[in-house]
Amino acid sequence: MNRLKISHFDNGSNKELFSLLKLEYHTLSTDFWDWRFNQNEFGSPIQYGAWDDNKLVGYHIVQPIPMKVQNNVEKILFSMATITHPDYRGQGIAEKLGKQVYDKATELGYRMVIGFPNQNSKNLFFKKLNWINLGNILEFEKSIEKCNKINSRNLKIYEINNFDEKTNRIWDLNKNNYEFIVERNSDFLNWRYVMAPKCGVRIEPTTEYSCFILEEDGKPETYFVIKKYGKDNAHIVDLFGKLTEKILDEIISFSIEFCVKHKILNLSIWSDFNSTQKNLFSILENNGFTKKISDKFRGMCIFDNDLKNIMTKENNWYFSMGDCDVY
Repeated sequence: MNRLKISHFDNGSNKELFSLLKLEYHTLSTDFWDWRFNQNEFGSPIQYGAWDDNKLVGYHIVQPIPMKVQNNVEKILFSMATITHPDYRGQGIAEKLGKQVYDKATELGYRMVIGFPNQNSKNLFFKKLNWINLGNILEFEKSIEKCNKINSRNLKIYEINNFDEKTNRIWDLNKNNYEFIVERNSDFLNWRYVMAPKCGVRIEPTTEYSCFILEEDGKPETYFVIKKYGKDNAHIVDLFGKLTEKILDEIISFSIEFCVKHKILNLSIWSDFNSTQKNLFSILENNGFTKKISDKFRGMCIFDNDLKNIMTKENNWYFSMGDCDVY
């Protein structure tokens, strides 16, 4: 371990990085990497590597994203890839890289990093990097069969090619319902869903986002995004705005019909635990969704002590699948 050097990662070393990442992801998509870190205006990622001479054996990267923190929007950090070469695991490299990244984040004035650790990474984040564990995510799934959709007379859903001032209106009207939420204005949503390549970290399976606006009495009230993942699966990855029972029921029915139309076999959605989203539980169950506890966790590491008490109150949060880099 003493021979290893940890240093700030230079993008000129991307050849070495992609060689390391392919050990984990096999069919790595460089298009995804370029979009995620180079095609946005949210700031440069913080990234460090562990080197054995000229060989990259460990890597950790966090990405700035805009988040509404109480009454103001600020840049926070989202935890992305944490990779260790298989031959070097068990030497504490990931922990050392994480602490180096967080030291740099604190120096640059960031107040927190958030993310969605899975079963494989939970010990690293929650035990070694001092993350706060907000618990497993609740997921609803449905095997798709034909259904009879009942249209509400004053509700209209239509697909959009990009997010615009209608989305900004939805954001402005509803953002103050939550203390902590990733900024969902048109700039962010266009980058997140419209500009995204048709693949994730891996080239296969292909992915495709379809974006929709719901209007009530002629006014845009809610947007939602359905992601097709390969041929058989779809996720409602984002859902935000006015979330009455009538609107939620209409969106879920529409999403089921979307799957029927595209011959998709499975539909899923995450739901958080705040009071607004509890309306969604019964609607999903009434539409034949089954509930399970996901293998992913919500968590964060807070660098500002003043935030710790308020940040851990789950009713203060809003999140969706689209807030996670996996979706």
